[in-house]
Amino acid sequence: ALGQTLSGSIREAADVDVYRWAGRRGNHVEIQVWAARGGSALDPVVTLLDAEGRVLAMADDSDGTRDPVLRATLPADGEYLLSVVDAYDRGGPGYGYLLSVRVLR
Repeated sequence: ALGQTLSGSIREAADVDVYRWAGRRGNHVEIQVWAARGGSALDPVVTLLDAEGRVLAMADDSDGTRDPVLRATLPADGEYLLSVVDAYDRGGPGYGYLLSVRVLR
């Protein structure tokens, strides 16, 4: 659900974590991943997709850190997918992260 912070991990090379959530048309969302800022080896890339798997937005490094911040306006009511991967397809015990998705307005 929107407004929560989740804990995840890229446990092995080429691992992809995918989250499904419901959004409303016109919602301005902010998606943040905290990894490097917390000492993780993860270099996260986050991708926002619609329910059919079409890429709507993608973010990599933000604000002088490897951790991405993605801001987007949702085009329709419905389900959305969010993927988190390592930019270099690495993974392992030291590749944890926190993920937050919130509505700005």
